[in-house]
Amino acid sequence: MQNSQSFDDLITERDFKADKRVFSKIGAGFALFTVVTTVAAIVIQIIALLISKEFATSTFFKNLVTPLSMYLFALPFLLIVLSLCPSEPPKKAKFGFGKWCLFLIVAFGAMMWGSEIGNGLMEGISSLVGFDYGNTLETLVDNDELWISMIFMVIVAPIGEELVFRKLIIDRTHKYGAFVAVGLSALIFGMTHGNFYQFFYCLFVGIILGYVYYVSGNIILSIALHASLNFVGTVVVSLLIPTANALATIDTNNMQAVTEFVSKNALGFIGLVIYSAFMYGAKICAVVLPLIFFKRLKPQKGELALPENKIFSTTMLNVGMITLMAIFIFEFAINLLPIN
Repeated sequence: MQNSQSFDDLITERDFKADKRVFSKIGAGFALFTVVTTVAAIVIQIIALLISKEFATSTFFKNLVTPLSMYLFALPFLLIVLSLCPSEPPKKAKFGFGKWCLFLIVAFGAMMWGSEIGNGLMEGISSLVGFDYGNTLETLVDNDELWISMIFMVIVAPIGEELVFRKLIIDRTHKYGAFVAVGLSALIFGMTHGNFYQFFYCLFVGIILGYVYYVSGNIILSIALHASLNFVGTVVVSLLIPTANALATIDTNNMQAVTEFVSKNALGFIGLVIYSAFMYGAKICAVVLPLIFFKRLKPQKGELALPENKIFSTTMLNVGMITLMAIFIFEFAINLLPIN
């Protein structure tokens, strides 16, 4: 009777060149996607300026350029390249509403931690080079009308980004296990944003969104999670900004002034208190809950799980991924140039 080979024996005998080619194609696809997106955005902006300078400088157009260049022009190229890689979605599994809510809270906390890390890093770089970069995302959100935020940040971005950065990547890599599939998805998602202001919170949130899709096999859950994050981060924050700005001008030592402010802005003040309490609680949960439930969070290894000493070389040390990372590093470098 012939003895069956162990999993470790199969891994030892495996040729990783075929696996490397899969990740190289993914890297090449997203490299092409990034380049076409950039070129298309420049061309669209030039055409818009020639037609109407007023429209080209409007917040609506500034929000429209990226999804238009990504999904209308660049996505077909990405799909053509990724069609060369075998694709199969993760198996669907039960993922209750209560569990989804816990992940939402952790995602909010992760978003806050990532944002603080990114802002802190950029403040440090700003002080070193003596240049105020400014957070372009915050500026764009602050200047947006509410309906623009609803369309682009709460509907368009969650649907498009989850399909591109979660489904397209994880469907092709979940067989290699959660660490590889979710980690690669989150890394590409974070790096795609091209700046340190957004990189860390997109990386952290990307891990959570990717994990939800990986274990549930239901992309709708990650889209809903993403949309909820963006809704609070843009729409709710936009509604609370006037109250927060007004409160900053009040002398907190003057109880009469504080009382008058609260009485005149009761709804906004209550909303601000609830939002602040929720976010501080979410930051704590983002640290505590993963530690408590760590063992439960560990999914089974994929059928083609890579040994630890082969993960980096197989997934990253290939032509496609090296090209993609070189493009991302170039984007980060360009965005760090002290140019007005």
